[in-house]
Amino acid sequence: VFSLWLGREKFTEEHHRRVLEACEELRASGVRVVFIEGNREFAAKEWEGRAFDEVDESVGAEPWAGRRWYLAHGDLLNREDRINRIFRGIVRSGVVLGLFSLLPSALGLRLASRIERTLRSRNLKHKTSLPARRLELYADWFVSRGFDAGVIGHIHVERRLQLEDAEGRRRELFVLPDWRTARRYLRVPLEGEPRFEAAIDRAGL
Repeated sequence: VFSLWLGREKFTEEHHRRVLEACEELRASGVRVVFIEGNREFAAKEWEGRAFDEVDESVGAEPWAGRRWYLAHGDLLNREDRINRIFRGIVRSGVVLGLFSLLPSALGLRLASRIERTLRSRNLKHKTSLPARRLELYADWFVSRGFDAGVIGHIHVERRLQLEDAEGRRRELFVLPDWRTARRYLRVPLEGEPRFEAAIDRAGL
């Protein structure tokens, strides 16, 4: 949704603000809005209580549609993706985030734009694929913690895995598609099956 977003108020651009204002309107109407930080969002906690009810890297959601959900970005699933892990550790360190917060807004935005261009063109092998076995192990992991279904992004390839373990427990994992090109999202109705749907652009977002 944001590409690379530094989160701080002074780094908030018009396309960021339009999304944030839409989220504020949702909250005002009674909708609970939870933001899962990915590998391109930083310091989003600043908007907790404003645009979002909760901001975290992963969330165990309340039971919905007969399932207990575990929501995460998924950028740490692939252990072979060492470049992303190293980059993530560096840019999310308190020192780096603190230094970014001291930059003038124009300089910070120019640097963010440069980082975004670099991220788009590098490490493509691990951005669109993940071994099936890794996904199954991840499903085993969240089931062992009491969840029935999980949702991740990061890979950006629409996918639904329905599995059962040796004890007959159902495991479901949904991988979200790339929003920028697909304009599709996962809808989970209270009754009925979760499904991927195409977005209807009502606000020109």
